Amino acid sequence: MAITPYVTFTGNDLPLTSNGNPYYAGFQVNIELTNSSGAYFVNIGVLQALVSGYLYVPSMLSGNAVSSTGSSAISSLYIYLNNTDITSTSAIVCTIVLTYSTSTGTWTAYYYNGYVAPGSTPSSNAPCSLSANTNYGISMYVIPNTPITSSTSETVSVLLGYNVVSNATVPVPR
Repeated sequence: MAITPYVTFTGNDLPLTSNGNPYYAGFQVNIELTNSSGAYFVNIGVLQALVSGYLYVPSMLSGNAVSSTGSSAISSLYIYLNNTDITSTSAIVCTIVLTYSTSTGTWTAYYYNGYVAPGSTPSSNAPCSLSANTNYGISMYVIPNTPITSSTSETVSVLLGYNVVSNATVPVPR
């Protein structure tokens, strides 16, 4: 019996399996950073919500929901979901902000149902509400740890949680 996912992602998926059946619960991107204050990446993929629910980055019972390879070049990662015009901040329905702590080597997630400007932290922290049968374009803004003296590449993997019952985040096994 195949598992029907609540959310599907088109792009560079992180394939996971349950009882031998694949499903997708996140994405992986390779980010090229230069000596700048930030970089914007448009249309890295499409997330399709098949049922209404709440999107978040889960805490993991072991391991991390966000991981990166490279030299910890990323300070913050802003993930934007929009359902219409990608050129307008008013079209952004969800912002997930991931911040990296160089002292602890961990990522922290913040959420906002709407647009959060790069460099800001959301004023609320409830998972993003998504509507059923809706495609959401995904874009990212990356703020590097400075200084970057030359071009740097980092691969970031982000696992996503989706709660169809309430806006609570749920830790998941890894």
